[in-house]
Amino acid sequence: MIVTCNKILEEKRLHLIDFESAIETISKGEDTVWIDIIGAEKHELAEKLDELGIQGLIRRFSISSYDHPGFYPLKPISLIVLPVHTEKQDLRNLEYLGLLYNDGFLLSYHDKEFIRFQKDLVWQDYVTVLPDNSISGLISSLFFGQSMVSLRKTAFFSENILTLEKKMDRNPEEINVEEISELQTEMLLLESVVHGQLPIFQSFAATEKGAIHSGKTAEYLALATANLQSANRSLEWLERRIIAIRSIYDAQAREKTNRRLERLTILSAIFMPISFLAGIWGMNFENMPLLSHPHGYWTAVAIMVVISTGMFFYFKRKEWID
Repeated sequence: MIVTCNKILEEKRLHLIDFESAIETISKGEDTVWIDIIGAEKHELAEKLDELGIQGLIRRFSISSYDHPGFYPLKPISLIVLPVHTEKQDLRNLEYLGLLYNDGFLLSYHDKEFIRFQKDLVWQDYVTVLPDNSISGLISSLFFGQSMVSLRKTAFFSENILTLEKKMDRNPEEINVEEISELQTEMLLLESVVHGQLPIFQSFAATEKGAIHSGKTAEYLALATANLQSANRSLEWLERRIIAIRSIYDAQAREKTNRRLERLTILSAIFMPISFLAGIWGMNFENMPLLSHPHGYWTAVAIMVVISTGMFFYFKRKEWID
């Protein structure tokens, strides 16, 4: 577990403090405090909540709703749990960020580092784009950053799908189903994040409207919501495109299978008369045609060759064989 505590000063500058000083500052109400906890187990998070004096229903929600996205505006302390993009994303599971806040402090807790909207931007650098030094300003900045990540990842998927479409037009043999499936799985994960964040952003903006200190904070929230709505529309369009690619790939795979089955069927039909004649001449009867004839063997072989050759050219003329 890693715990980082900062004061957010009036000039929108972070001042690093220890956890005990953060608790004291919160109790005095002197400055706005932001506490960030990474990789805490549930019992460790519960201990930190006890030290902060957070009890009752909101404490239980903070622990039990660790992986259930939602907005819980319980005054005087509210809770937000939203899915986020992490640096090491598990394609089977979503990662979540918890935000417990009131006017004086923000407690953020998460298991992994989440992706910044700029690759070289660290968590502490969010303060450089804060609209003001309020908690609402810090949360709106974080929302804006996450929405930018969604837009960037949507653009990345758009480029990848366009590349797949070009490869399919040029040479369908270059495409493999694993490439399509992995891209589709990553897109579904991004859709889950966007769908989970969008209603929370909208609810936060509506609920905290009276508590927002500056027009810049409201602008950040509006931009974050607009970015997610744009990403959501783009993802719906990209999903239709990748479904079309998968359908074309499946159709081509079925066509290949059908062609192979056709060849096998034709080969079976050509060799069926040979097997039939071999079965007849293999019977153990005393009187068999050509059995005692000096040229019986070669006559039988010739008959088989003529029948097979005739069937081959018949199928060829009917264009059943490529």
